[in-house]
Amino acid sequence: MAERFLCVLAHLDAAGQAEVSRVCDALRQAGFIGRQTPGLYHHITLGTFAPGEEARLTNLLDTVARDTAPVEIHYSHLGLFGTQVLFLAPDLTPALSALQAPFDRDFAGSYDWTPHTTLLIDDQPAICAALPAAAQAFTPFTAHLDALSLYEFYPTRFIALKKLRTDA
Repeated sequence: MAERFLCVLAHLDAAGQAEVSRVCDALRQAGFIGRQTPGLYHHITLGTFAPGEEARLTNLLDTVARDTAPVEIHYSHLGLFGTQVLFLAPDLTPALSALQAPFDRDFAGSYDWTPHTTLLIDDQPAICAALPAAAQAFTPFTAHLDALSLYEFYPTRFIALKKLRTDA
């Protein structure tokens, strides 16, 4: 069994969810299913942590959500992690870096961070075959990150959801 870990996720707003879903739907219609974790909102992972950090992370989510307005992001391109993960990549902006920074600084060395939203996790032949379908379906778009959540994996356990500050 895989080792358990915690993840902090930044959720895309409704418009961003729809855009990512459109690309994922095109991949499914082309026959690419993959091994992504089912049932999660489309997101950018901000960090991964040991299960013993749950209380600290829950408090940090409260603080960051209270102090942070939704973050605009622009998805400009597709990317790969090796040949087993196909993703959408947002441009790295100061606001996106600032959203992730508390989860890097407070848990130094816990995560080598590349902002991305996973489209497909599969073996090399499937990822390589899926690239043309993803490229055809994808057009650059702007969205907002409007909430943070905390999950434990595996098995998947939802812990907390915090909306980012909307009074800004």
